[in-house]
Amino acid sequence: MSTVVHAPEVKAQRLTTPADPPKPWLLPAVLVAVIFAVYAATLRFEFVYDDNFQIVGNTWLSWRFVPRYFTQHLWAFAGISGTYWRPVQLLWFLVQRIMFGVNPVGWHAATVGVHALVAVLACFLTRRLTGDRAAGLIAGLVFALHPALIESVAWVSGVADPLLSVFLIGAFLACLKWRDTGKRSWLAAALAL
Repeated sequence: MSTVVHAPEVKAQRLTTPADPPKPWLLPAVLVAVIFAVYAATLRFEFVYDDNFQIVGNTWLSWRFVPRYFTQHLWAFAGISGTYWRPVQLLWFLVQRIMFGVNPVGWHAATVGVHALVAVLACFLTRRLTGDRAAGLIAGLVFALHPALIESVAWVSGVADPLLSVFLIGAFLACLKWRDTGKRSWLAAALAL
C-alpha cells in the first residue's frame, strides 16, 4: 500500500502595502491650483466700472472712516444716496488699499483668492454632508468653474458675494461641528461668522 503525502497548501500571499493615509490638504490644494490656473488672466485686468469709483476714488478707504462703514451705505463717501450697506466689503477694500495701493494686480489676486477659499469651503461642506471625498472635489470644481460666477471673480467690486459666502459656509460648517461635538467654541464660531 502506498501512502500519498500531500504537500501543505501554500496560499498565495498578496504583496500589498498599507494605503497611505489621506492627505487632507491635497484636495484643497488641487482645487486652488485649478482656480488660479483658470483665473490667472484676471491678474492682467485693470479696474473697471464701479472699481474706479469705489476703490480708486473712494476717500473713505482709511482707518478713521471705519465707524462709518457700519452706519452708512457703500457709496456714501461720494454723497450719493443708496441702499447698499456693505461694511465687510468696505473693510476688505481698506485692507487691500493698504496692501496694494491702487495696483489692480494685487486686488485681482485677492479676489481670486477669496473665490478659491469659497470653493474649498464648498468642497469641505459637500464632503462633510456626503462623507465622500470625490463628491466634495466635484462640488468644489463645479462651484469654482461655473460660468455664472465669473463676474464675482473677474470684477474686483463683485467680491461682495464671495465674501458673504465665506462667512455663510464657514458658519454652517462650524454649526455642524458644534452639533457633532457639543463644544461651545464651535457654536461661538458659527455665531461670530
